Amino acid sequence: MIPFVLVVFALLQLSSQQEVPGVLQKRNQPGAKRTALSSNEETCDGTRYFSTCGNCDAVNVCLGENVDWRFCRQLSADKPYCNNGECSATPSYNGQCPPSLYCTGSGYYPDPNSCDIYHFCEEKYTTSSVYKCPNNYVFNPETNFCKREQQESDCMKVNCSPEVIFSAYGTSKRFFGYCRYSSGPYPYDKEVHKCPEGTEFNGKSCAFQCPAEGRFADTSNERGYYECYYSDNEELVAVFRMCPADKVYSTKVSTCIQQVTTTPVTTAGS
Repeated sequence: MIPFVLVVFALLQLSSQQEVPGVLQKRNQPGAKRTALSSNEETCDGTRYFSTCGNCDAVNVCLGENVDWRFCRQLSADKPYCNNGECSATPSYNGQCPPSLYCTGSGYYPDPNSCDIYHFCEEKYTTSSVYKCPNNYVFNPETNFCKREQQESDCMKVNCSPEVIFSAYGTSKRFFGYCRYSSGPYPYDKEVHKCPEGTEFNGKSCAFQCPAEGRFADTSNERGYYECYYSDNEELVAVFRMCPADKVYSTKVSTCIQQVTTTPVTTAGS
């Protein structure tokens, strides 16, 4: 018989591992674009000296008759948001913040800066709907739910470096970041990308994971396929191949076949 103490301990462990969905903070708006700053007249009155948020990641500094701006991401990667008039690691939660993500695909995506925020993208090239996990919870990219933060490594973010092309998203092999550098007020703009099905991020690219020897279709390209074979050190390696322009890869015959195009049938008088 299993000791009662062990049963209780197992139940406590199970309850601590339960995951919950986040709460919708902002629904995506088709065609919405991020503005650099709010109107100065709405924040500074021309007489007082104070600071306020110009938008999600910029501070408006009111200097009497003058105005200055501080771009948080340019000052500190650890404090990319404006909250209560100063740069902070935590965004303010209002109608504009936290900022939506520029969607690079469809489905759920992590936020590159805050581990308790995640996004849902309806399709590519749109802005995301924003969700927030409960306090002490972080987004789990493997399940698309919020899990309890139990160790520092649970909080994953994208850290930009000019020496790196693709940036890791924590320990995830599913998601990775790409940092676009510019000479403007924002030193970089973070994008989050998702590896195609059957591939994993290895630090440099999305590499296909061979399930066995043989040929396997590229799920993101109808002309592409992978040849998997054992190398000299007995490891399975994948080599990407591409069918000619007029052919597609067929999983039925494991080779390239002529692409079939269908012509709509028309009837007399139509």
